[in-house]
Amino acid sequence: MWQLFAEQTNIYANQFLAANANLKPQSRARSWMDSNPTEMKTLIGLLILQGIVQKPENGIYFSKRESTVTPYFSQIMTEKKFHLLLKFLHLPTIPNLTLISNSRSSIKSNQSLIT
Repeated sequence: MWQLFAEQTNIYANQFLAANANLKPQSRARSWMDSNPTEMKTLIGLLILQGIVQKPENGIYFSKRESTVTPYFSQIMTEKKFHLLLKFLHLPTIPNLTLISNSRSSIKSNQSLIT
């Protein structure tokens, strides 16, 4: 699953770059390098952590200011890579997938999505 997420994200990023060849030289998108399953897991983990440690803007998670510092984020991933992955994150459509259900069997059958 994580490999599929990385592949789809890479395809989307490369399509974007091909369709936008006139990006400014300093554009962050120009520094895109293909992702991998480990980066996908890390990104999703950081997004989950953002639900626990809430801040008003994504950039503040990478702040070095003593009053707002959250060192874990910048130790795990650079701010630039984090924002690039967010920009190009592309998850495939999975037919017949139910993420929320009252039935224990459907939660069990979709457990592979989380692991």
